[in-house]
Amino acid sequence: MGMIGYFAEIDSEKINQLLESTEKPLMDNIHDTLSGLRRLDIDKRWDFLHFGLTGTSAFDPAKNDPLSRAVLGEHSL
Repeated sequence: MGMIGYFAEIDSEKINQLLESTEKPLMDNIHDTLSGLRRLDIDKRWDFLHFGLTGTSAFDPAKNDPLSRAVLGEHSL
């Protein structure tokens, strides 16, 4: 068990809608939003990708590093 990584491009408006919605559980809303979009499933390789790009652990990322933000994102859902 652990964290897995999915990458998909969604806009800030859609992120806010996901966070504010109370109709369904958050994961159901995320699944519905991502279905039909192109997405990349990197499973547990997100940690290796982060280390390879930044040289630091994803659990202790460098502040304001654009490569770190590219892997980890800016929003936690």
